Amino acid sequence: MEKVLKHTGVARTCHFLHLISMLLLILSGLNISYPSGFNVFGTLNAARIVHFIFMYLITFTFIYRVYYSLTSGDIKEFVFPTGKALRDIPAMIGFYLFLRPKHPDFGKYNPGQRATYFGWWFLLIIQAFTGFALYWPAKLAWVIDLAGGLRNVRVIHFVACWLFIVTVALHFYLGVVLYPFTLKGIITGYQDKEKEEKYIERAPVG
Repeated sequence: MEKVLKHTGVARTCHFLHLISMLLLILSGLNISYPSGFNVFGTLNAARIVHFIFMYLITFTFIYRVYYSLTSGDIKEFVFPTGKALRDIPAMIGFYLFLRPKHPDFGKYNPGQRATYFGWWFLLIIQAFTGFALYWPAKLAWVIDLAGGLRNVRVIHFVACWLFIVTVALHFYLGVVLYPFTLKGIITGYQDKEKEEKYIERAPVG
């Protein structure tokens, strides 16, 4: 069975670090917001320590991933879909809803993935600025002023967190649960070409 390289070692490492960081930031963030009803880390101080550690990890990993994307040329895989890719989104949605037998061949990532990754980059930037503003309100007073007050900063940070929760869950379902063969590509970097072709040319349901 022919194998094709889908993800480089650097991309896989960054993906793994982002995954772990996102999960622990979400859990620790909810623990901080609901210390009595969602006490995952034992104490509020422990939740804050976990939150700070992985806040820095995801920030530095994100900066390096952007640098790697620019120098390797794969930045084009993360821009918002345009043109034909944008027009083919209904066909892609129809495929995922089992209404169409064929998945359009978009290349490495379909427009849904590209739009999600593009949105995540902006969400990470928003989370970083609002999170640091909550921690250093005096030093980042301009962020608080831009948001219209400290309360709005908290609301934006909280809403962005839930956007991450929903989109990460959807990403996991589409990429791992619905089509588990893609998991091998994420772990090893290589994907079976025959299985990928069967995925694109799936037989109609019903």
